[in-house]
Amino acid sequence: MRYVKVCPRCGAENDEMAEICLRDGEFLGMVPATAAVAAPVAAVPAVAVESAVAEEPAPVQGGDPVLYLENGATGECHLLRPGWVVGQEHPDSTAEVQLGERPGIQYVHRRHCRLVYDDGLWEVEALQQQDYTNPTLVNRRRVPAGGRMALRNGDTLALSGVQFTVRMVT
Repeated sequence: MRYVKVCPRCGAENDEMAEICLRDGEFLGMVPATAAVAAPVAAVPAVAVESAVAEEPAPVQGGDPVLYLENGATGECHLLRPGWVVGQEHPDSTAEVQLGERPGIQYVHRRHCRLVYDDGLWEVEALQQQDYTNPTLVNRRRVPAGGRMALRNGDTLALSGVQFTVRMVT
């Protein structure tokens, strides 16, 4: 019997060990593998995710680097590319990833942090705000406003209490 992960966005069958759908980039980490119902239909090969216990930030090799922010409480998973800004959803926000209504969102800035990919490593940059800067934390360590901190696969990234798990795809 063959097992697959079916992409919830596009419906493509992926290898049972796949972490992302190569057809549309959807994160499959929380999708359970199920028995395939028909003959194999050009299954998409698995893409590994680095171990959460890595000692150093893992470089992303080949293609465009991507990073996912997974929120276990809401089930959301946001794909990010280098230089993208994460912030609160608002008509005036220019953030590439805008977070909608959820507990604690009122403390997230419209442009809260930027994800940077430099020399093979991912970093989070806490954006400087005009007035008060609500915290950006990596594993409960505060990133100073205007400063950067390295990210590793499995790290916890908190934007004023809204928490995400960092997922890196190689």
